Amino acid sequence: MVECHLPKVNVVGSSPIARFLMSIAKLFVRIDKFTFDPHIIAGQACIRGMRVPVALILNLVANGKTVGEIIQDYPYLEPEDI
Repeated sequence: MVECHLPKVNVVGSSPIARFLMSIAKLFVRIDKFTFDPHIIAGQACIRGMRVPVALILNLVANGKTVGEIIQDYPYLEPEDI
């Protein structure tokens, strides 16, 4: 299994570049919840090593499901996973 662990980034300021860097840093913080294992769902990106593909969660959010609705359907997920 391969896990992504990226350093935390702290950017101070309100310039467009600082805001852009903060948005990128927030994405990287979320990536550390993804795991890739060839023995779990054929190596697809999964949430924390569980058999929940990242693509499934992205699809649910893209189709209007709220975090609360997703948690109801998948109670073993945490809000931070979504």
